[in-house]
Amino acid sequence: MVLFAVNWRPLMFRGGIAVLTGVVGLLWPGLQPDTLIVVFGAYALADALATLTIAFRARGVRGFGSLLIHGLVGVTAGVVAFTFAGMPAILPTVMASWAAAKGIAEILTAIELRREVTDEWPLAATGALSIIFGALIMPGIGLDVFALAWVFAFYAIFLGIFLVATARRLRQLAQEMALA
Repeated sequence: MVLFAVNWRPLMFRGGIAVLTGVVGLLWPGLQPDTLIVVFGAYALADALATLTIAFRARGVRGFGSLLIHGLVGVTAGVVAFTFAGMPAILPTVMASWAAAKGIAEILTAIELRREVTDEWPLAATGALSIIFGALIMPGIGLDVFALAWVFAFYAIFLGIFLVATARRLRQLAQEMALA
């Protein structure tokens, strides 16, 4: 779809910021709960702003709703994380809810993208990965902050890789359309 293809840059940004966030999570020794919630909040907001950029460019196009929901969920998660940064006990609930809602929205977007583009599977994989991540960190699982940080870091890295793969495919599609 032309619209998705020309929006490969915000998707590439989302992937890059995810990988960067994951690397920070892995390399930050002794990451404290209050710091983790701020790192997560910053990531959720950056991801949401890139997603909302795509969504607002896609007004009136199939898939707009799932992109909008995805972006709004990210803004909400980021604001909640910053608002309650002094209460790290809420972090697993916020992260799990964010990941599940985001995953569903990504799968819905991939379904719409599938109608126009081949090799859209990385976006669907990000949705599935987000849902799995949300299930892994659900409250009650009992992850300590260090385990949560590591799980989040690996999730962010893999998520970023899938987003970059999707962005590269869309960039290729945009280049093909420019030549046609």
